[in-house]
Amino acid sequence: MATLIKKIRSYFFLNKFLVSLFLSILGYATLMSYISILKHELFLSTAWDLGIYEQVIWSTVNGKFFWYTVELPINPNGCFFGIHFSPVLFLVLPLYWLFQSTATLLILQSFVLAFAAFPLYLIGLNETNNPKYAFVFSILYLVYPPLLGVYLFDFHAQAFLPLFFFCAFYYFNKKDFPKCLLFIILSLSVIEFVPFLVIFFGLYGLWVVWKENRSSCGSLDFNILLNKTLIFSIFMIILGVVWYIISRKVMFFFNPTVPPHPNWQEFGDPVHNPLGLLWNLVSNPIRTLQCLFSPFGEKILYLIGILSPVAFLSLFDLPSFSISLPWFLIAFLSNYPPYYTAIGNHYVAFVTPFIFISAVLGGKRFLSFFSSRLRGNKIMQLRYFNYFFKGTGKKILVLSYALLIIFSYTLSIQKPYIENFSTKLSSRNFEHRTVLNTFIDCVPQEAAVITQNDIFPHLSRKMNSYVMWEPLISNTSFSAVDFFLQNVSVDYILIDTTSEWYLDNLENFTAILVENGTFGIMSSTDYVWLLKKGYKDDPLYFFENGLNISLYNQGLAMTVYNGSSSNENELLKGITLNISVSDALLQTLNPYIGEVELRVAWSGQLFIPVEGNYSFYVLSDSMGSRKLCIDNNTILDYEGTSAKTMLSFGFHSLKFEYVITGKSESMFLFWKPPWEDSPRVLSSEFLYANSVPNVSSIVLSP
Repeated sequence: MATLIKKIRSYFFLNKFLVSLFLSILGYATLMSYISILKHELFLSTAWDLGIYEQVIWSTVNGKFFWYTVELPINPNGCFFGIHFSPVLFLVLPLYWLFQSTATLLILQSFVLAFAAFPLYLIGLNETNNPKYAFVFSILYLVYPPLLGVYLFDFHAQAFLPLFFFCAFYYFNKKDFPKCLLFIILSLSVIEFVPFLVIFFGLYGLWVVWKENRSSCGSLDFNILLNKTLIFSIFMIILGVVWYIISRKVMFFFNPTVPPHPNWQEFGDPVHNPLGLLWNLVSNPIRTLQCLFSPFGEKILYLIGILSPVAFLSLFDLPSFSISLPWFLIAFLSNYPPYYTAIGNHYVAFVTPFIFISAVLGGKRFLSFFSSRLRGNKIMQLRYFNYFFKGTGKKILVLSYALLIIFSYTLSIQKPYIENFSTKLSSRNFEHRTVLNTFIDCVPQEAAVITQNDIFPHLSRKMNSYVMWEPLISNTSFSAVDFFLQNVSVDYILIDTTSEWYLDNLENFTAILVENGTFGIMSSTDYVWLLKKGYKDDPLYFFENGLNISLYNQGLAMTVYNGSSSNENELLKGITLNISVSDALLQTLNPYIGEVELRVAWSGQLFIPVEGNYSFYVLSDSMGSRKLCIDNNTILDYEGTSAKTMLSFGFHSLKFEYVITGKSESMFLFWKPPWEDSPRVLSSEFLYANSVPNVSSIVLSP
């Protein structure tokens, strides 16, 4: 036993960087797997794109080739290859066939992303023969803040790109071209945009050949035409072009009516006429430059966000960094912010491999440059290179990078899917999630169901689950509501009216089918509604504690008077979903503002789901008079901005008045209930217009 322990210690000492790297990979992949699964269980994943990928993969292993329903309005045949050409998904099928679970995809993604640190380590080791140097960059890759978006924003095929491109570059440098070709093909199979990166990879190879030839003979040597690197680089360029043509043919085969891509509409249609778009870019240089740098601040922050974690070392090796140039052009010429957002989206996976490859090479060049300036002796250069990370220099580097990582992760916490974690983990939300999961289990496997963006990933393992979406169909006025009413027959509707993804089109779709008697409420609890086609019986209640409320009864009655006293004339009357003086309301009242004071009055019922202390805050651009009454008790008046009161479980009468005296006096009423850590807008979830709401749903207490 002692001998075995001694051997293990000896092996660890001799391979401490490699062992430490594998332990780091295992630990970080496990952590990211846990967080991504937790995020999904908190209903923070979405149909775009976790729901899409799981339905595609699940349907394939269950007998229907890459079938999915999420984008039927623009992909009538329902084959994923009609929108994206991603043969890499075939590699996922065997594992998913064994373990048909959302967790399988999320765990696979985390480990694939993390394991890419190993070939990056090999690249660093091959370039410098310094395991410490290689280890540092591998760890920097693991904690690279922009990769958080790839880890945590659902599941995407782009997660394979760092692993495949790192391996391809490693074997390219080793001149092991058969293995390099294998990983180039795997990279191409990820998504249809990758051929452009491969073409630029081939151009990089040509530059390497030119550089080697220039340094070896100083003039053109025709033997270079037999150079294997040259031949392989040209082959990569040709392969990229051919693969792009094939991918377009495949997509148009499965989806002949694929619509134009909306993100480059200013220059043309990259889907049907890419050459025309290219011509428009070249022939309108001023407009092209304007698009490249607009919005200037966001795009500069994007570059800083992706390059600063590697200390901008990528810029010290521009040839390898330029492999990512196609993505930068695509992103900067688009009007789609996620393309040029450093943290929070999966698109950064297109450039991450080349940021780190160029950082490794750039760091080597940077250190070699300074070591040659400090010492002329080759041995001293090597010594300086090997020990650069020791002493004061090491401490400064570690501290600087630690501060950078903390800052980057702090920014990432502001992302909605992370910011909502604390709220979603609350006891109140636990009850809400219990209701959602119970209702999901009530939908039979073979039944057709339509739902919303955040619920669909939990129903994606069905052939006939659908999600309502927002945009118009193609370039016509044919709405998503019209499409689903006319083309899709569903048996169930599952909605959560408290969710940000409960959009107007889904509400309209549901209201039409309820009002015409096609659907009835099968069960409803805590603002989650399960409706069934042809259901006429009384609603089923799976939970007992709570208070009954109605479905389309949310909001408060609002009246605007042309004076500060209630006996003046009414100018405007209606139902609002919150207590606010918005820009839209101010624009409507603009003809009357300034002539006399305008008094806005809201009235209705405030629902309190749990007894406790509730704080109210008036956020306003002015000190206009205001008055808040709950149960006929004034708790805030005149120029007060905040108040706190104890409220019991149930409904309470609410009245709020606000006097508008100027044209830019926006105002919002916030509150902080016991289960929240910070003030929130008092939303329609807790506001009801009728004094006695109709019985339809049970609202659970937190």
